Amino acid sequence: MMEEIRPLRQEELDAAIDLSSYAFQFELPPEERKKRIRTMVPEETLGYFVEGKMASKLTVLPLRVFLNGESVPMGGVGGVATWPEYRRGGKVERLLHAALAQMKERGQNWSMLYPFSVPFYRKYGWELFADEKRYKIPRDKFPRLPEVPGRMEDASGNYELLNAVYRQWAVRYNGMLDRTESWWEHRVAGGRKPGRALVYRDASGQAQGYVIMQVRDRLAKVHELVALTEEAKRGIWKLLSDHDSMADWIEMTVTADDDQLDLLPEPRVDIGVTPYFMARIVDIVPALREYRFAPGPGAESAAIAVQDEHAPWNEGLYRLEWSAEGTLIAADRVGEPGQGETDGSLPRLKAGIAPLAAMLMGYRRPAALARQGRISGDPEAIELLERRLPVRPTGFVDFF
Repeated sequence: MMEEIRPLRQEELDAAIDLSSYAFQFELPPEERKKRIRTMVPEETLGYFVEGKMASKLTVLPLRVFLNGESVPMGGVGGVATWPEYRRGGKVERLLHAALAQMKERGQNWSMLYPFSVPFYRKYGWELFADEKRYKIPRDKFPRLPEVPGRMEDASGNYELLNAVYRQWAVRYNGMLDRTESWWEHRVAGGRKPGRALVYRDASGQAQGYVIMQVRDRLAKVHELVALTEEAKRGIWKLLSDHDSMADWIEMTVTADDDQLDLLPEPRVDIGVTPYFMARIVDIVPALREYRFAPGPGAESAAIAVQDEHAPWNEGLYRLEWSAEGTLIAADRVGEPGQGETDGSLPRLKAGIAPLAAMLMGYRRPAALARQGRISGDPEAIELLERRLPVRPTGFVDFF
């Protein structure tokens, strides 16, 4: 039986949509299908073909995300699907292996995805890195806020303005997408976040925040609320409260660190927190070299044994050395994961690629992972990483 994994061709995009429609149970009208095909890039999707028929497929989107204040390349995995008659044969595993090799070749040292099953993707080295929080606020708990010095104005379709505000906010988080104008047009406004976009300008005319929202059936659904200042937050919330004649509820999705309920006189509303997106280190050495570590008391070194059975180029014992300023001076592979370090004097850590991703993203601290038994090592190595890994919130407010 002839089987192959390869990028799709233009004429195979219809078959990919058919598979996605069946697997994810949606239908596209003819015009929507044509529109979808116009935005698809065949080479971004890997197909698993059996006797010339597409059995499975996945897409790797060339994206960028913020990590410790820097925009870095990331491969966004999505659209993973298999026809039922081809399932349970390991095809998705082989596709994931091929995708990881492709991302490595393209310099995408990180990968992210939305999991249909967290245990399934953990098995292949992805780990949770961001939670989402949801509020549902009844009208009688809408805050009554005083006038603010600035003003709200419609910014629907003004992606340059919205993105300028978004980037100032998103760079504060690890994992947040560095959006392009095309992403705003097709994935935000034209995708999962329809409705009006309104920007808050302060008294000097500077845009300091925005909200994307839709009001329907007496529900004000807030897709995004971004505020760079407390004044902007209050200005946007005043706008939301002024919908009290149109909406009985406000629903919004926010990052896990959000504190906006502090504005409510009665903050006891429906709140839900759900683990959301997962991240993976694709290529450990360049990922470490582009990472911005924190300063320390002086030059420091450690040995880290990395386990990664699905991306074997990551397996190994690495010697890491940091300067006092936080620069990673060395990230050298010195042996196999089970070997001792060359001089036996370095504090040592042992970790799988998944918990390493959680640590570097800032989703979980080294001490917590050690306490849970997800990493192990010398106390000195744990303490060193606690010093060297910056404390920064994680977040992701997109989808693919």
